Amino acid sequence: MKNQFIYQIFYDGKTKSEIDDGFIPLDNTISDHPDLFEFWVILKYLRENELSDNTWYGFLSPKFYDKTGLNSAFINNFISRVSSNTNVCLFSPAWDQLAFFVNPWEQGEVWHPGLIKTSQEFTDWCGIGLDLNQIVADSKSSVFSNYVIADKKYWQAWKIVAERFYEYINSTSAGPDMLGDTFHGARTRIYPMRTFVQERIPTLVLLMNEFAVEVPVQCSFAPIQPRLFAGSLAKRDAFLACDFMKQRFNETSEEDYLQMYWKIRSSIKYTSVNFN
Repeated sequence: MKNQFIYQIFYDGKTKSEIDDGFIPLDNTISDHPDLFEFWVILKYLRENELSDNTWYGFLSPKFYDKTGLNSAFINNFISRVSSNTNVCLFSPAWDQLAFFVNPWEQGEVWHPGLIKTSQEFTDWCGIGLDLNQIVADSKSSVFSNYVIADKKYWQAWKIVAERFYEYINSTSAGPDMLGDTFHGARTRIYPMRTFVQERIPTLVLLMNEFAVEVPVQCSFAPIQPRLFAGSLAKRDAFLACDFMKQRFNETSEEDYLQMYWKIRSSIKYTSVNFN
């Protein structure tokens, strides 16, 4: 069994008091980069600490339970049952959006206009060589909010991309879109664009490397986003089928699976976000 160091980040007294007793508090009350949220906390930790083999590490935000409905007891139980060769466990919120959208960049464009272009500029600068409009990502190759618990192999790969991202946003190469702001679901909610670009670094890392990944099945209990999928509450099986078809496509490269994904997706009632 692997050792575990699963941290929950706190930003002030209130978020410290809300930390799950089963997680380790990680102080971020004083941050050099508050605009980078948990990204900077994770990168700083990896810079300052030598990771051990056969050990799980996770860095969860204060909103982990609110976003996922999962607590430390669930996490610990799930991790205890995965196979010994597993590298990564994903506990993503918004499982319905991971399933419905072809990848997290398409999903992000809905909530944060300009995300695809800005993210593509970064990946091109890095020489990663991925067309973000063409990626098919499923629940085992994508995640939101950095809700990843993984071993040394994953975090070393994450750190490589994260260091490049940090270099990029502090260079003259980063354009006004990356350094500017975007909506977060409403015109009154404005956040730095780079926040949402960095939240998709785990997906880049998963796509660029081969890891053994495990995810809990959340389709029976996790909420469905009513703003996007009003009237789709009975479509849980359709979301699950979308994800299955994307997984099979990624495993086999057989176009029939991708076509079936698009067909099932079209059966789900979807309403685009209105920013007015």
